[in-house]
Amino acid sequence: MAETVYVLVTIPVNNKENFIEQFNLRVAQVKQEPGCIEYGPAVDADAPFFGESLHKDDTVVTILEKWASIEDLNTHSNYMTSPECSYAGDIGPYVTGPMQIKVLKMK
Repeated sequence: MAETVYVLVTIPVNNKENFIEQFNLRVAQVKQEPGCIEYGPAVDADAPFFGESLHKDDTVVTILEKWASIEDLNTHSNYMTSPECSYAGDIGPYVTGPMQIKVLKMK
């Protein structure tokens, strides 16, 4: 069963577009990794939900990921934290707080 990951990244509003631009430079590469089903950044939408205004946080970018298995997710995670990967260094300067990571499994 697929593993779904949500990573909430806090970024100053004035750096949000720079972060997304840097992040998107690697999306196609990550999507080629074994087991990657979905991968990309998302921001809070300006859309009512059941007629209610939802809380919108302009300082958060949510990274949405879906992996075929926990093994594929772990392989991706191990690469992302390895010295060979410059990805974190490219986006790191834009991040102002700890990332909140959730790994979910549908039941």
